[in-house]
Amino acid sequence: MNSNINKTSSPKPILVRPRFLLLIFLVLAALMISSALIELQQSKIELLSLMSDQAHSFLESLISASQNALAINDQMEKSYRERSLNNAAVIKKLYQEKKITEIRLNEIAEQNKIFRINIFNPDGENIYSSHPGQPSDLPENIDPEDLLYPIFDGDQDTLIIGMRHARSQGGYRYIVALAAEDRSAIVLNVDAQELIDLRKTTGFGILLRKIANNPGIIFIALQDTASILAASGAVTNLEAIRHDSFLNKAYSDSLFLTRTVTLDSLEVFETVLPFTYQNQTIGLFRLGLSLQPV
Repeated sequence: MNSNINKTSSPKPILVRPRFLLLIFLVLAALMISSALIELQQSKIELLSLMSDQAHSFLESLISASQNALAINDQMEKSYRERSLNNAAVIKKLYQEKKITEIRLNEIAEQNKIFRINIFNPDGENIYSSHPGQPSDLPENIDPEDLLYPIFDGDQDTLIIGMRHARSQGGYRYIVALAAEDRSAIVLNVDAQELIDLRKTTGFGILLRKIANNPGIIFIALQDTASILAASGAVTNLEAIRHDSFLNKAYSDSLFLTRTVTLDSLEVFETVLPFTYQNQTIGLFRLGLSLQPV
């Protein structure tokens, strides 16, 4: 008895040509590379955005510190001015009562820590001095009559000459002048070394030098429309604000702006922010950051 056995035939293998494998590989590789590039680009954008936010916060903190430094200097100078004018008012009263002598002026100077007191008549002649025979410490090569003419001519009763370099003994003096009734000028010179020392420790230069020690900072500068007020880091020359549309826009419109620039073949992420004090624009802070992380 013969029986028929049905045999299921095995499927034939699907042959894929090498060129199709290569095409599939290239498509997959392109997708992977595109995805990686998009991800890298997105990471770069996010990192630059983070750098921008951090730079903005940094510059805001720097401006706050600079404003505080200026306020401290202003307060110190105000105390110099008020103390000098108060002493000048006392001397004016004594002068008008004809109680002034050079010995009396010397005593007042020593008691009140005044470097020198001089009284000039309207012709510019030094008629009384706390230190007879010594230079007046008025600015060098300037005749008292030329400097004090607003008092002599009756245009001003108070003249704040301010900080001046002392021509005779070096150092700096803070100088004020007060008019007497006969238009004589009572001139007080106060040693301003304390104010100079304060400016050296809180000035923009020392502040920027400390900040520039950060390895991520390429340069930092404070610049106005005329010149560079202070700078530190790898910077020897910066373009003028008026010659650069990016800088001019930030300065004129009080904007925080960023850009990527090349500095001595080094790519730098630059951020800028105007610095204002008492509603006046002092200059433009410029911060250059290294793009090495990116």
